[in-house]
Amino acid sequence: LYWVAGIAGASLLTGWIVSNLHIWLPTLFPEPASLPLLDAASTMTAFAAQFLMMRRKLESWYLWIVVDIVAVGLYWYKGVPFVALLYAAFLINAIYGWYTWRNNTAARANVKEAAPEKEPELCEA
Repeated sequence: LYWVAGIAGASLLTGWIVSNLHIWLPTLFPEPASLPLLDAASTMTAFAAQFLMMRRKLESWYLWIVVDIVAVGLYWYKGVPFVALLYAAFLINAIYGWYTWRNNTAARANVKEAAPEKEPELCEA
């Protein structure tokens, strides 16, 4: 829940900044951004997913799947079909990553249950 709130807050702030860049810096950004909130939300979600992945959390894969689904639609809508297809490939990769990570985690948990660790024996000198 904290991650969702953090992503939402960061997305709103970043989206607001990006949606006003054409006002603040008109020479660098002559046109307003298209879909700034959706772009910001997918970017902030990707940052959170990467951070969770570095911490080896299974939940990172859920975020990557969401990012890839949103990115496929976003880039298709913006008229960049090859980038949308790239994110479709990333989506397949994220689903595969989630599936294998979940199964490997479950397999390790089953091995630990079957053979609990023994306490080391103390050597008497």
